[in-house]
Formats: sequence, C-alpha cells, structure tokens
Amino acid sequence: MFKRYKLKPKVIKPLAVRSRSIGVSKRITDEMVKILSMLRHSSSSVRMRGAREAEALECISEEMIREIMKMCKSEKKEVRALFYRITHKFLGKALPAELKSWEEYIMLYLETMLTCSVIDVRKDGLNMLDISMKYFPEKANEMKTELMAWLKNDERIMSLDPKYTKWTCDIIKRQKSLMALQKTKHPVATFDSKIYLLEDSVLINDLYKSTNYQSI
Repeated sequence: MFKRYKLKPKVIKPLAVRSRSIGVSKRITDEMVKILSMLRHSSSSVRMRGAREAEALECISEEMIREIMKMCKSEKKEVRALFYRITHKFLGKALPAELKSWEEYIMLYLETMLTCSVIDVRKDGLNMLDISMKYFPEKANEMKTELMAWLKNDERIMSLDPKYTKWTCDIIKRQKSLMALQKTKHPVATFDSKIYLLEDSVLINDLYKSTNYQSI
C-alpha cells in the first residue's frame, strides 16, 4: 500500500573540506588537532614548537588563541618572547573580524600581567599594553584609569631601586603614550564598502587614508 524508501546514508565531508568562518577558523583539521595538542603539552619546548607551527597557518581556531595566550604568563623568558613575536604577526595581518576574536583575550591577560606578582611577567606586561594601544585603542581608553593607576604604582615602587631604572623609564614612556592615546574606530567592511589596497595598510571607507592608493 505504501511505497517504502531506503534511508540514504548521511554524507560526511572530510575534515579538510569542511567550511570555516572568515577570519579565525572554526574548521578543525587534522593539522590543527596536532598543533592544539602540542600547545596544551606540559613541556614548554613542545608548546613553543606548536606555537611556531601555528605561526605558519593562514588562520587559527579560538582554542589555539586561548592556548597561545597562556604563554604570556610563562616564567621562561624565551616562551614569552616567542608569544609576543607570533602575536604581533597574527594581529598584523588580521582583518577587523579577526581582531575581535583576539580582543577579549588580550585585554583579559593585560590586567592579569600588569598585576602579576612575578617581576619579569609584570615587566612584559608593558609589551602587552603596547599591543592593546596599537590594535585595540578603544578598549585601552576604557581602561585608561585602571591602567594609569597600575603603572603609577609600579613607577613609585621601582623608582626606589636603582636596579630597575630602565623599567621605570619604560613605565613613564607608556604613561605618556596612554595619555596621548586617541579614540580610534576600526574600519568595518560591509558589502558596499570602498576598499583600497595600500602599500602598508588597507583603506576602508576613508579610514587609514593615504594619498597613494589603488582601487580594487
């Protein structure tokens, strides 16, 4: 009476061809799984190797960002140095949508580092402050009062010890940069946006304007 139909098996696409979002990838490939396991390893040398392999990827997952951010609190100087190098590289080539994925973690760890009890980590917090002022000026402006208070506290304490003279000078330099920081709006690209490729940046709707550009 009723015609029977056989259920077709569900087609499962290989990991390599699954869709991903624009910017920070939501696609999990076999290579990403391997790198993510390295970033979560207990050995710092293995984590550093995983970070170097992640650096070569076109885009990374949010889980990888989370693990990479943990490197900024490492007690080993070489681990922290690698963190800042690869973070600058990722942020330097990131689109506005990608920057949003980094913003939450950068600002969260900025507060953690500037109030950390480990001297070397707190000194490196100035580098994290530089990143926040360069890529997330609006958020840095929102936290300006707290940031200035933390910097002023360190300046008063470290100025009493001649051993930390350079650190004190670096703190004063960041205080001046923070006070001079202007609120900057990141460009947002929509379907009707006018986008130009510049030699060292991108012009979107008259933001990052340059006199020498070529329309695309």
